[in-house]
Amino acid sequence: EYKIQDYNPPVGGNPIKYPTILGSDMAGTVVEVGSEVTRWKVGDRLMAHTFGATIGQPAKAAFQNYTAREVVLVWGGSSSVGCVAIQMAVAAGYEVFATASPRNHELCKSLGAATVFDYGKAEVEAEMLAALQGKQVAGALDCIADNDKTIPALGRILMKVDGKKKIVAVLQPAEVEGIEVQRVSIPDLVRSEQYGQVHAWMASALENGSLQCKPDPMVVGEGLGSIQKGVDVSRKGVSAAKVVVKLE
Repeated sequence: EYKIQDYNPPVGGNPIKYPTILGSDMAGTVVEVGSEVTRWKVGDRLMAHTFGATIGQPAKAAFQNYTAREVVLVWGGSSSVGCVAIQMAVAAGYEVFATASPRNHELCKSLGAATVFDYGKAEVEAEMLAALQGKQVAGALDCIADNDKTIPALGRILMKVDGKKKIVAVLQPAEVEGIEVQRVSIPDLVRSEQYGQVHAWMASALENGSLQCKPDPMVVGEGLGSIQKGVDVSRKGVSAAKVVVKLE
């Protein structure tokens, strides 16, 4: 260590710039392991070398898997499903491009959407395609599930950009040539290994405020007799609101 301090040898091909913390070795006792770790267990005593400890250039040696940030498309970002989907996608590390009416753009951005497009514009597909140039798309979520409009629009966009060709919708989507389409299935979700992870995250996220209860509720009545009224209100069209019936 003193020779490193006195002679400043190049580490990783670059001289050390001071002030910095010297040393690259470490030792300790394992206190927690990941779900897929099989080689070590809690209580094991280990010694190791850290990544990038003396280089000062994490990009060259730090223990990260650098990847381009993928984009998730959320059509209907201000809907009840859309508001939660935006937040969950952002928490998972994705960049979110959403659609919403202009009056709800700020709502979507406040939830983490990087860019919001006006779905009512005739050139919305062209605008989204321009913004997606050079990006990798992880897939699309259709929170409206209009087989005549939204599903085909997302299909046309996905066919012209880099990334996965997959649409997930809240209702059974129409078939789109060249695109994998899938309906959100609650039984499938419950059976997936991510189900427990999502619920664990959701509980803590609601507690610390990183997951907001959006959109705001719209109370349309009280008691079981008002449920049909709530359904009728939703059928007529609701924007940036969650239709709620209070039960006594």
